[in-house]
Amino acid sequence: MPELLPLTGLRIWLALWVVMRHLFHHYPGESGINLAEISPGWLTPFVTHGYLGVDGFFVLSGFILSYTYRSQFLGFDLRIY
Repeated sequence: MPELLPLTGLRIWLALWVVMRHLFHHYPGESGINLAEISPGWLTPFVTHGYLGVDGFFVLSGFILSYTYRSQFLGFDLRIY
């Protein structure tokens, strides 16, 4: 089974998107430096929607797992008795 390296790379970018959300998003009541104030303006819309990286990561992970192990899934008997 060939590896899906481009999709694995995309999973890395999606995970980094979520990490950036946590680093640059300012939560109310939070003390310390607000990284959102020092981040570049073009980064703000990207960081604001970082939660979408979670959905993309899980959907892509499910696809990669099902693609990789599909031959093993074919052996299951899924009939309900």
